[in-house]
Amino acid sequence: RANLACCQLWVSPFPEGLPMNSPVTSTVTFVHPFLLPGMDRSHQPGTFELVTEQHELDVVWVAHRTTITILLPSGAAIEAYPVTRGDLDAALSADAKGKST
Repeated sequence: RANLACCQLWVSPFPEGLPMNSPVTSTVTFVHPFLLPGMDRSHQPGTFELVTEQHELDVVWVAHRTTITILLPSGAAIEAYPVTRGDLDAALSADAKGKST
């Protein structure tokens, strides 16, 4: 008996260009001033929102790309900066050691 599972067509239930799931919002706290890639100046410490989304990739196997955006207040506006998990973890690690990034 042949296994036909490899030959089944999988169709994504998500319309093209929309996230696989709803954005997940969490918070991150910096105790010291910090600078992330893409920022032109350091930001004052505080607690900030992170928005994490997963986007399906258009490949044969199931795969996704995760994007993380940190929302930083700037005067009356809010600036959104894309950040990688590695850059965010490095900045948080430096902050925990008492270092400004």
